[in-house]
Amino acid sequence: MQPAEPVPAGALETLPPQPGAWLQVEGRRAEVVRLGKRKLRVRFDDGSRQWVALEEVPAKSAARETPKPCVAPAVAARPGRALPPALALSEATCGHCGRRGHGARRCTFGLHPDERFLPCAAGCFPRWIIVPLRRAAPDFDAGAPVEGRVDVGLRCVSAALFRSQSLRRNCQVTLCFLGGSAPRIVEVSGALARGLRPDEAALAQRLRRVSDASGGATAAAATVAAALEAGRAAGGGDLVEAWSRSETRGLRSTAGDLLSAVRGAISASGAPPALLLLSENGRFIAEVCDEMRTQGASGGVVVLLGDDRGLEPEEEREVLAEAAARGSAVHRVSLGSNTLFASHAIVLVHHYLDRHVHDCVLRQPRAYVRSRGS
Repeated sequence: MQPAEPVPAGALETLPPQPGAWLQVEGRRAEVVRLGKRKLRVRFDDGSRQWVALEEVPAKSAARETPKPCVAPAVAARPGRALPPALALSEATCGHCGRRGHGARRCTFGLHPDERFLPCAAGCFPRWIIVPLRRAAPDFDAGAPVEGRVDVGLRCVSAALFRSQSLRRNCQVTLCFLGGSAPRIVEVSGALARGLRPDEAALAQRLRRVSDASGGATAAAATVAAALEAGRAAGGGDLVEAWSRSETRGLRSTAGDLLSAVRGAISASGAPPALLLLSENGRFIAEVCDEMRTQGASGGVVVLLGDDRGLEPEEEREVLAEAAARGSAVHRVSLGSNTLFASHAIVLVHHYLDRHVHDCVLRQPRAYVRSRGS
């Protein structure tokens, strides 16, 4: 394919656009996917690609710039000048976090411990789902998740995070592995995890990579630390990109028990979140959700479930004490008179929160093209 007409170098203000930027090429919108010395590889909206030559690019600007972190501004214009028209569409907006200055492949959102949620719009609030697994050990066998009832936790992760063709980016699931001598907490963030699949076998493999402290959790933490340092240093973009596409992104494992998980959720920065305790003797959840909509839920919601054994009385007293110390409102809510699986209860809790408090704005689903014979 012949290259398109050259883009005047003067229109680029001697700063060639970085991968992920958008240009106008022959009146068509195109994304830069590769940067050469004297030409750019671009991808159009219809998926076609081609090389676009540059007439003149100074040697000093031909070198690839150091990737900027999520909080970095867009490609800066010279003092007293506006951004070039050719770059007005991009300002290097990330397709993942929505910030400027980088592309999705080198998005650093999630490297900081406080970056766990991506709200869809104003009024969106974080949701923590905490599930205790009393018989599950952190070093569980991924090939036999029924042992220790790890399968209960896997189904809860799937129910809490997955929607049709998308993940809930304002939700985090915390599984408390309380079996064995060293309890651990595994957190899965819907805003950060990539390539998750809802089936139990795939989830078991992913969680097992970080669940225990023998190597997986340590290696994952070291990867995050290295990527965070690389994001601050020059030439560290490749390491950030490797972390961004890693299977441990969005998964975090720490030592702790159920009370530690609750404390970590309700102690998050900002307004104290509401704590929902599922109980057959509680108020119907729709009534509580209506109150939350009226009073506001900017601090978020922490949903504490019991596994097949439920919460112990002493555990419940400790949880209530933590909530009182933080100033979190505690609501005992009921989903009806029937006993439900924990994963089914999570789906219903999401349903009532969506319907009565806030329903996230979803991206347009994929348009599947049917073959002529179908």
